[in-house]
Amino acid sequence: MANEKNLKPLNTRSKRVQREIQEKGRKANKKKIEERKLLKEDLLLLLEVGDTQKKISLALINEVLSGNVKAYEVLRDTIGEKPVDKVAVATMEANKLKEIEEYLDKE
Repeated sequence: MANEKNLKPLNTRSKRVQREIQEKGRKANKKKIEERKLLKEDLLLLLEVGDTQKKISLALINEVLSGNVKAYEVLRDTIGEKPVDKVAVATMEANKLKEIEEYLDKE
C-alpha cells in the first residue's frame, strides 16, 4: 500500500524507469479513453431503440414532479435554460483606488 514514506518522486528515478512509468500511464489512459468511447457508443445505440428516450424523459419529469431538485436542474439544463454564471472583474488604476480609500476614510 502506498503512503508518503514509500513514495519516490519521479525525478529521483533513472530516465529508463521514468520512461517505463510514463509508458504504463499512457497505456492505462488510452485504455480508459477507449472504454469511455465504447460506453458512449453503446448508450447512443440504446437510446435509438424503440421509445427509450421518451421513457427516460418521462421518468425524469416524474422525478421533477415528486420534488427532486437535482432532477429539475438536469431537466432545466437539458432544455437549455441553465443560468449563466458570470464573474465580473474590474481593474482600477492605483491612484483612483487611493482616492476612493481616502474618501471612505474621511467618512
